[in-house]
Amino acid sequence: MVHLARDKGMGDDVAIKVTECRGARGSETYYREKEALGAIDHPNVIKIDAANDQDRLGREGRQVHLLVLEFCSQGDLFSLCTRLRVFPDVLARTYCHSLWSGLEACHGAGAYHRDLKPENILVADDWSLRIADFGYCSRERMSRLRPAGTVGYMAPEMFALSGGEVDFQPGDIWSMGVVMFIMLMGNPPLKTATSKCWYYRAIANGEWDKFWTTHECYGPTLDASVKNLFQCILHPDPHARPSATAVLQHEWFTSHCILSGSELTDFVSSLLSSGSTKA
Repeated sequence: MVHLARDKGMGDDVAIKVTECRGARGSETYYREKEALGAIDHPNVIKIDAANDQDRLGREGRQVHLLVLEFCSQGDLFSLCTRLRVFPDVLARTYCHSLWSGLEACHGAGAYHRDLKPENILVADDWSLRIADFGYCSRERMSRLRPAGTVGYMAPEMFALSGGEVDFQPGDIWSMGVVMFIMLMGNPPLKTATSKCWYYRAIANGEWDKFWTTHECYGPTLDASVKNLFQCILHPDPHARPSATAVLQHEWFTSHCILSGSELTDFVSSLLSSGSTKA
């Protein structure tokens, strides 16, 4: 549960995330998020201001943990996706660049999110984005932790575990690729990364022409270079996926316009006020 509060010293709004500890699981979630956010310093990752490990709340005296976080007044990326459906190319590229940059910082700090999706990406006052909700985060890249996340964003290897170790870095790459796809195409690339889904079977069989032809019946037609980038990110083999650093070096980012901070604020504000949103 998250509450809005005011920092009396600074006069700023903050978000207080309350985690009630019912057994060990609640505490694990809290400490994972606290440790991960304490290790990451990036403008597109939510900032932690303070934490309280030993607080009690309620008549039953249940233990709760409190995280004081940066407050993002514009909601989450899911809501923005609902309003816009398909993002203008320059906005999608600017947002995706910031998210891949934030993910690069997470992985560089040894933090693997494991639940990347639009609902866990917040929108700040100036319309910039923040990767948030690190409750499933792992500080180990390779682990036997059970699969976590949201089915539609989980990489295919997460569905094929048989008690062995899994590499969480390419799993995050896949999930961020799904988020990027939604912004550019207005729909997710697949329902689930298993053989039950036609779209995944097309990916697994290398039938990308069929995949793109079907998606373009319901969304825009993407440039060939962007399609190529998606085909690398959404590769069924986790070892074949690029790192966040490699994604940022793709020509779609390096050879085209990316909005600056003030340009982004003005662009999104104008876009939303003009009524150019989904009805």
